[in-house]
Amino acid sequence: MLAITSIAISGIAVGLFTLLLIFKNEKLSKPEKLLVFWITALVLNLMYFLLVGPELELLSDSPAIVHIIGIGLVLIHVPVLYVFCSRLFYPKLKILWHSLPFVIYLLSIGSAYLFFDDLMDFRYGFIWFREAVFPFNYYGIYIALVSGIYTFAAFFAIRKQKSMLSQTQSGEVRNVLNWLEYWVMAAIVFFVLTYLVIEFSVSLDQIDLKFTFQVISVFLSIYIIYVSYWAIRKTSAFQHLNPSVLLEQSQKNTSSTLSASELESLAQEIVEIIENEKYYLDPDFSLTTLSNAMNVPSGKLSLAINTGLMMNFYDLINSYRVREFKKRLEHGGDNHLSLLGLAFECGFRSKSTFNAFFKKDTGMTPSSYKKSLKKVSE
Repeated sequence: MLAITSIAISGIAVGLFTLLLIFKNEKLSKPEKLLVFWITALVLNLMYFLLVGPELELLSDSPAIVHIIGIGLVLIHVPVLYVFCSRLFYPKLKILWHSLPFVIYLLSIGSAYLFFDDLMDFRYGFIWFREAVFPFNYYGIYIALVSGIYTFAAFFAIRKQKSMLSQTQSGEVRNVLNWLEYWVMAAIVFFVLTYLVIEFSVSLDQIDLKFTFQVISVFLSIYIIYVSYWAIRKTSAFQHLNPSVLLEQSQKNTSSTLSASELESLAQEIVEIIENEKYYLDPDFSLTTLSNAMNVPSGKLSLAINTGLMMNFYDLINSYRVREFKKRLEHGGDNHLSLLGLAFECGFRSKSTFNAFFKKDTGMTPSSYKKSLKKVSE
């Protein structure tokens, strides 16, 4: 039991440390605010389970409202997960609506306690009914149903966004969405395993309640540690996800308004302005930035690039960055910089994106390419 407590404390500590690191940013983006809210709800959920667990039982004599809220925290952090995964595709999503499941649960169980408090008991993070009080004794099914719907909805929201963003966002951003997809998949596994354990424990009485608490605590702790690890690594990239691009892409009003010759002409204009202004040197340069500079809708620009240049926007920009890197490396004017430092000077934001695009363009790694230049010069 002590080991379980230690794991739970570790999960809480890692979650709090992650929140501290995120709060160090001067200004939080909307995704970061949702991330903070979500991790906070997860940590509070785990703290509740720890404090009511058989090892500590510090909240065993707390008022009923503490237990009702603590048990219902899952109805906060699961909807927030969905909102977090969906807000880019639906940037005007009404967040407050998703608090409704928790409010319904709170009012229902609170009312049940007012009238049937002598039939209700709170143990190890669960509500026990000494006698069936329909429909309140099915609160577990309600929580499971809401959690399942929101978790799977989050998964499909991420898949949809990945499809929409495939032509308009950078490799780094697509990597973030891949990570979010794994994140939600982990949440699905966590949900299914937790539901099965609770069913065997509470409904079928096949597992001791204390063991059920241990399993859920371990699941939740591991999940918080997993989420926190990736949140620390990827949180900065959330600031570069642009929902306005998705809105323009979804309007579908560009494909029929431009002829092939007009698309080719627009593609040439795009190439000229990018080369003349050297926008690719800016790591924050996006399709929206180009749209503002040319006063042309993002959807039309994306269509022109895809059709006229046979590539997507970020492949185009990164090809210029690779070209700039090779030119500077050949001229030798930036020898004081490392290869990665030079890549950053040329507009790349991450090492993985730089290496992937450089090898795609040259068939060589950056270090191998540099060695080949030395052999040629000798």
